[in-house]
Amino acid sequence: MMFKSLGITLLTMASRSRSSRGLSTEYTITCPSMESETLRNEVHKHCDSLDLFLTRKPVSIHSLTAFSELGRQLPSDNAPLILDSGCGTGRSSLRLGELYPESHVIGVDRSIARLSRHIRPDRLVEQVSDNVWLVRAELVDFWRCCRDQQWSFVRHYLLYPNPYPKKVRYKSRWYAHPCFPLLLQLPASEIIVRSNWLQYLEDFRDAVDIAADYNKEFSIFQTSNVERLIPSGQDALTNFEQKYWNAGEATYELVLTAKTADV
Repeated sequence: MMFKSLGITLLTMASRSRSSRGLSTEYTITCPSMESETLRNEVHKHCDSLDLFLTRKPVSIHSLTAFSELGRQLPSDNAPLILDSGCGTGRSSLRLGELYPESHVIGVDRSIARLSRHIRPDRLVEQVSDNVWLVRAELVDFWRCCRDQQWSFVRHYLLYPNPYPKKVRYKSRWYAHPCFPLLLQLPASEIIVRSNWLQYLEDFRDAVDIAADYNKEFSIFQTSNVERLIPSGQDALTNFEQKYWNAGEATYELVLTAKTADV
């Protein structure tokens, strides 16, 4: 089945099985998936220890300041919120602002170097268009502030996160990181994850299912098949996506949907 979304074609995977990538490019990642038992153990461990992890990692002052400043700047008009986590240069946030003009889009990244074309060095928050704000903060800290203050999002984007393909770095991947249960607790109608590494998205999906089966507290999102994105002439959301499409590299999308609409 094929259908249009955000100026691209989504080619639905036929099943949840490991799928063929097709043509390889210089950007293709061929590392194997995490072993099922290893992934299960990591997710179980992080579900059990989330409170301890957060206790040992207090929110940084600059992230708390940025969150508070953003709260003061956002209009109190009850417009839907869209979160763009790891927004990099802010290209994706601006594009999402164009695609969803009725929403307020919040792009968050920790790197002043990446955000510097839009955020001045002495600022943590900058409104860069009518409905887009860019924020310099640590993502885990920002997610925690959003959860604690009960902010909810109609869409939460994780676009081309660093996949850490080397086996020794797998614990740095979002789905194997101690903060993974926190990500699941952050209220959102949808979480949209994109990557050029199909296996990353399949492991991410499996980690969501593992957490849901292990503890009902984290049984929040319904998973779906990973879908291949076929460019249809529209602008890519991120610089990475544009680079991959230009090189003929395959890209993929995983959408997680909240099991209840009350978010």
